[in-house]
Amino acid sequence: MKTIFIIVFTFSLSFVSNLESISQTYIGIYSGVAQGIDESSQRGNQGFERIIGGSIVYNLKNKSRIASELSIFYTSIGTNGYSGDNDYHTSIITGDLRVRYFFNRDLLMSPYIGAGLGISFFQNNIRPLNLANPFQQSFGAFVSAPIFVGMIYPISKSVDFDIQVGPILTNTDLLNPIINDTYDHWFYARVGLYFNVSK
Repeated sequence: MKTIFIIVFTFSLSFVSNLESISQTYIGIYSGVAQGIDESSQRGNQGFERIIGGSIVYNLKNKSRIASELSIFYTSIGTNGYSGDNDYHTSIITGDLRVRYFFNRDLLMSPYIGAGLGISFFQNNIRPLNLANPFQQSFGAFVSAPIFVGMIYPISKSVDFDIQVGPILTNTDLLNPIINDTYDHWFYARVGLYFNVSK
């Protein structure tokens, strides 16, 4: 977590110091699927839930290899059924700052890797029936850190298609009913459209 913070902080300083060179600003909307991939996935009843959100992406230059993104999104994770001792459903709202590194901007389909850091708020909508092992609390906040890979494909001069996948790490163990020394995290895959709103 500390390494991710240092990387994001360094890229953010670079972004702020080069504000005058920003030539493109994109506003995007996206949706996809999410799945908890920590302890409860071992029970074999993890279901695919949804993710939906939007973001503003700043490209420092047309051919810059680094882009900064401010993203806000909703995620739900949980099990397929809600009748067992360890079944659950948790809603999460996240705001984070992300940086993308593009390997080659000259390609029609531009692949990238990235990382970020943000704050998330969770609400346990359905708690387990096993009263001997309840969630320690049903709502709260935590630090989240996405790590991802993706690809941008231009549909037109002003619209880009984006696909992104990766895990989101956290510093909490309160997102599912299994409480131990391992922090919870989840995996996501999303697709979106980004619109150039630069003057």
